[in-house]
Amino acid sequence: MTKISERQKLVDEWLVFAKENLLFAKDGMKAEYSPYHTICFLCQGSAEKYLKAYLISRDWELEKIHDLKQLIGYALRYDQSFG
Repeated sequence: MTKISERQKLVDEWLVFAKENLLFAKDGMKAEYSPYHTICFLCQGSAEKYLKAYLISRDWELEKIHDLKQLIGYALRYDQSFG
């Protein structure tokens, strides 16, 4: 497998994880009892995973961080529209 296809596979995996988080968060909003703390946690996780997928697609070295502000800072290095 080439480095590009390995990177694309990793990007695709992060996109699936992000979508799963968002789908569960949306589902939770429909429930009779909405666990808002869990919904917020899933939304933050989804945003984090989407940002990581973008960054990995730009050949960023994956870091074990959860700080959205820091991830957006990294994304700004590649695309100013994240500002």
